[in-house]
Amino acid sequence: MLKEMDTRGLFLLRESRRVGSETYRGIVELVSRFGFISIEEVMYRFDFPAQKALDRLKYLTRVGLLERFESFTIPQSFYCLSPLGIQMAEAHRVSDEIHAFRPSQYFGLNQRHDRMLVRIYLALRKIFGVNFKGWMGERTIRQNGNFSASPIDPAGLRILDGLFQLEIEKERIDPHEATAPIVTKDLWWCGLELELTLKSAARYRKQFSGLAATVYDALGKTQKVPLVLFLYGTDAIGRTLRKYWSEQQDRYGQCLFVFGPADRFLKERGTTPLVRCLGPDTRDILAAEMNRVKLKMGVSQ
Repeated sequence: MLKEMDTRGLFLLRESRRVGSETYRGIVELVSRFGFISIEEVMYRFDFPAQKALDRLKYLTRVGLLERFESFTIPQSFYCLSPLGIQMAEAHRVSDEIHAFRPSQYFGLNQRHDRMLVRIYLALRKIFGVNFKGWMGERTIRQNGNFSASPIDPAGLRILDGLFQLEIEKERIDPHEATAPIVTKDLWWCGLELELTLKSAARYRKQFSGLAATVYDALGKTQKVPLVLFLYGTDAIGRTLRKYWSEQQDRYGQCLFVFGPADRFLKERGTTPLVRCLGPDTRDILAAEMNRVKLKMGVSQ
């Protein structure tokens, strides 16, 4: 039986243009990257109806690459990699992030936040296409940065929910000269924060203090993270985030902060209205414009 499963796993996960193999490989990539998913993430990724998504998950479970476990919520079941699935995902390099999640590690109170991060990652890919260049989840950030298990590490740095890499189009304008703008392209690692619940004032102040140290090195005057996308669950949370962000706006260097509603971002994608802030200056943009930045000559970023 194990040999048969190995053969099926080899067939399903190898890089191929064969009809169906890209779907199965894409599902395993999501599970590898985020630990577990539900039918809803598969539906969102491939624009599948519910039954088609469920059939794909059941088949991957039947051949031994995934394991199903109870969610104790809706939807009723989640799926993670089996031990064999972990081996196969590593052997076929389905993702640059492979996390060995087990059902015993499941924490129900965090599942909504964790699964929404999956869909935000997918939405970013759909919005920016070839301009979306990479992703690192919180676990990878901790491993690469030697962070502690706390949301803020001993050095005072905020651990972001994710980092995504975008190709940024920068348009530099000289306000004193009637010359054509200078357009250049750059790769930015941008931060992602997802806020679904209101917190106390003390927690927000601590969060933004840690975030300031994460995005900007005041001693070395170095911009470490040039853009942070804040998505929130309700308008009340959005207003609160803006309030506590503004208290420390002089500590972020030239970091652009972009605020917007998470649900609309997932539904409307590139046409989602967002607010982009740089110090006291704010501008309304669409999500698809997030990777286009206009700068005055002499402003470094």
